[in-house]
Amino acid sequence: MAEPVLVEESTPIRLAVKLEELAKTLGEDAKHHDYIVVLLIVVMAEAGFFIARSGSADADAGYGKKRALVIPSDWKMPDTGNYSLKFQLQPLPDRECKLLAIPCGDTLVVNLVLPYPSRKVFSRALQTVKYVNIYSSDLAGRYLNLKEFSVVFKNNMATPARCEMLSVAGIPNASLPGLPAEIKLRIIRMMDAYSLTRLAQTSREFHELVMQPIIWKRLLLRDFPQNSCPERNYYETYRMLISPLFIDRNPHQDFHETTVASTPSFMDEWWPDLEVSADFPRGRSIPRCWPVHRY
Repeated sequence: MAEPVLVEESTPIRLAVKLEELAKTLGEDAKHHDYIVVLLIVVMAEAGFFIARSGSADADAGYGKKRALVIPSDWKMPDTGNYSLKFQLQPLPDRECKLLAIPCGDTLVVNLVLPYPSRKVFSRALQTVKYVNIYSSDLAGRYLNLKEFSVVFKNNMATPARCEMLSVAGIPNASLPGLPAEIKLRIIRMMDAYSLTRLAQTSREFHELVMQPIIWKRLLLRDFPQNSCPERNYYETYRMLISPLFIDRNPHQDFHETTVASTPSFMDEWWPDLEVSADFPRGRSIPRCWPVHRY
């Protein structure tokens, strides 16, 4: 049987190689929070984050080796008992993010703080007793539910943090913000108006991409070819023409029985300042040939 390489591949009788090596460096008086932080260091390394080098003393301790996993000498604050670790993302060695872990009984509150200009914070509360049993005489038996821990931490903290840092640095990565601009525009051109208005609210970059005139011109020519007004703002024109078509549909209702919404809440989700035109009062049936979308 092959040795487990990743944390999620660990078994009740054998830990991942890097996790086992790092956990062996803990002393006999190590607490359950210490084992969790060691686990965090290894999972962060699997996501591309490595302990930041801070000087020659760290090089002597093992930092000088490429991708070496070590526990920093100052990883725990003596006055508070909190943990503070600085990580570097492999493609961005000049930018450091900080991992702060605060023990609260059997809970460890983990905060991953990204560097300027993002300064985003990813937080999660971990139940240490769910993942660590310090009373086990076997090292492998001291860790529990490692696959769940790895998947949850990577999906909610490590991977989003990696994508955010790479996107801010302008490096393509496996996320929607990290795609090249031409691919983003190709995706945006295939979206409907409702999805575009939602996407525009997620970031300044997507707002600028969504509000490009060519995007709304295509929608206008597709949905209202007989009402296109080249001399006007395409977005405002589409917004004016779509205002009567805010609908409140029953998913089991037949398509041609679609009616205009009877309450303004659905319209407010699109454009809060829109009002239903007098020519299309609420409750009036919408012809089947009109652009009606299901949401």
